[in-house]
Amino acid sequence: MRILAFEFFSGGGLAGRPLPESLAREGDLMLATLVGDLAELPGVTLIASRDPRLAPLPSCETLRPRPGEDPFALYVRGLAASDAAWPTAPEGGGILERLCRETGAAGRLLLGCRPDAVHLAASKRATARALRERGIPAVPTFASGEVPGPAAGPWVVKPDDGAG
Repeated sequence: MRILAFEFFSGGGLAGRPLPESLAREGDLMLATLVGDLAELPGVTLIASRDPRLAPLPSCETLRPRPGEDPFALYVRGLAASDAAWPTAPEGGGILERLCRETGAAGRLLLGCRPDAVHLAASKRATARALRERGIPAVPTFASGEVPGPAAGPWVVKPDDGAG
């Protein structure tokens, strides 16, 4: 089985744009760990997407973005050469959800969560609501216009989409 290991930041998601050292390092650690673990499985060969500014990883074929190629076109190109894919990307902005949908559209095995689960988890409010609806305790979560009057105690303010 040929598996595409795609990590957004170290794998070409920012090709042609500045690549922050911290994102490259963290993405590289995730991808190297994933590739290292998958390489130990019998019958598995790997393709890893790589930003042109980063060195290839051992134990796998390297897929690099072509000039002007966006990360989704790169991913689809990698899917065409694979049986399955393991995408790692930000949930915010719909990036991971789109990669998961592209995997299904290409008829490849998705080694990850279904796109609808990624969509739900990308929203903090929707996730909290879904948990409460199933009887699972969740932190009270409100949109800016929904806060029920002044409340005492500490607050955490975050965007609904993304990790900020």
